[in-house]
Amino acid sequence: MAEMDFYILTHKSLTGQLSSLEQRQLDTWLLQDVKNQQAYQEIKRIWELDIDDDETDHVSEAHFQEELRILESAVGEAKRKEDLIKRYKRYAAFGLVTTVICIFLFAWELFLLSEKLPTDTVKFASLQNSAVWLADSSQVFLNDSSFFSYRAGKQTRLAELSGEALFQINPEKRPFVVSANGVQLEVLGTSFVVKAYPGKDMEIIVISGTVSVRSQKQSVTLSTGEKASIKGEQIQKQQNLDPNFDAWYTGKLEFKNTELGEVLKLISQQYDATFAATDSNVLRCRFTGKFNDSRLEDVLRALSFSMNIVFVPGPEGRYIISGAGCMK
Repeated sequence: MAEMDFYILTHKSLTGQLSSLEQRQLDTWLLQDVKNQQAYQEIKRIWELDIDDDETDHVSEAHFQEELRILESAVGEAKRKEDLIKRYKRYAAFGLVTTVICIFLFAWELFLLSEKLPTDTVKFASLQNSAVWLADSSQVFLNDSSFFSYRAGKQTRLAELSGEALFQINPEKRPFVVSANGVQLEVLGTSFVVKAYPGKDMEIIVISGTVSVRSQKQSVTLSTGEKASIKGEQIQKQQNLDPNFDAWYTGKLEFKNTELGEVLKLISQQYDATFAATDSNVLRCRFTGKFNDSRLEDVLRALSFSMNIVFVPGPEGRYIISGAGCMK
């Protein structure tokens, strides 16, 4: 994660403004290094310093800016810094100081805490959806049960993937190379999804830009909206017609005249649920609709209403489907 992203998320955390996605992003960054956790705890300690209720003096924003300038030239004066942050907290309540200044103070505290953290090597294993921020501001979003490693040199950026990930690569002169299942992908700056679980066929889908895909026997170039299916060393290039290829990341599901059996397969993956029908014929009924980060209960309610079926919940996320469906 870029340092400024960390300062912003830290500020939002301490002021109770984090969204669930931002909380996961902050948690991921904290887990990457114990020094990150130390930095966060030190910032939190200063933020939570008690303010003297009897202190009623008031300063202008200009005065605060002058204090800030003095602070910049006095790195070692921790007591002055803490006093300034305490005073900032009180006056910020009156709208006298912008959030940008607050973020600067967090950055200053991190600088005093330790030397710049190494960012050229990252290893990350994911048991659930997680995000990884790289030193070049690229982002990697890992799906369940995925492993990602990364190292950057002067000439290239190298990554290895086992599982599934969505890459958003920051463009620069150094190429970004992904190795997975014996296949190499090379990009300069683009976004794409790679599905490379061990023992399964591999898929690459390009969201934007171009991606060069190379196996031992073949190489192709994919553009926006194109997909490569790889079985062994054979690469098959085609248009991506699956609107749900990144549903695990976006939370969005879209179906157009799709058999209920296929609908339930995706819902099973998305919500970790299982389904069984009392009459298998109902699974051939077709459904058209969209869901945008909806709760499982709401999805099942919509299916029940539109298809004349009932989902009876059982233990451990299992549902029994009954009803006539489209056969009524």
